[in-house]
Amino acid sequence: MAAKVNPVVDYTLLCRATEIDLAIQQWAPTWPTGDSRYRASQLYRQMIWVYLYQTIYPPSLFLPLPVCSLLPTLYRGLSGGSHHVMPPSYTDGDLLLPASQYPLHYERQVALAVDESLAVLDSFKPSDPVQTVLLVPCLVLGCASFAPEQQDRVRTAVSSVRGYTGLRNCDRVIEVLEQVWRLMARAEWERVWDWQGVAKEMGLDFACA
Repeated sequence: MAAKVNPVVDYTLLCRATEIDLAIQQWAPTWPTGDSRYRASQLYRQMIWVYLYQTIYPPSLFLPLPVCSLLPTLYRGLSGGSHHVMPPSYTDGDLLLPASQYPLHYERQVALAVDESLAVLDSFKPSDPVQTVLLVPCLVLGCASFAPEQQDRVRTAVSSVRGYTGLRNCDRVIEVLEQVWRLMARAEWERVWDWQGVAKEMGLDFACA
């Protein structure tokens, strides 16, 4: 990225990513469906899909990456059914922000996955013990939240984790996210993609636990 060269993501890596994607979609939690731990497990599954997609599809500096991966078409969301139609907040070509405020070649499936994940985060009560495992999703999903309203929801979620657990690492997560969101506002997509590098630049080395 720093050398203005697209990261090497070849056919083999893309096809391997497709295998991982399929494994993610086929996995199912063992908790009862009404259990908050079931929702947390589903949230992690969704988060891993977002992380995989963004890893394989960094912001292209020149031309789009070869489209041999099936990640966009395999995405089924938390409900388990294929998503060929966007929810009411999305229409064809429509996102929460103008296209210019997203990275080049940004996929609407990612926006949908983030929104579904944030809805799950919203569903946990501040007093729910599952708050102890929600900081990692807050960080990963926060780095994929481009719209201010999405970012506000992540702030609220991190605050809930902080309130329940008292983890000071929540403050470090917010520091990183606020910087990533500032970079988003400046359309510095390569740095947004490398959010771990952003944390390193800030001298922040922490565990999300």
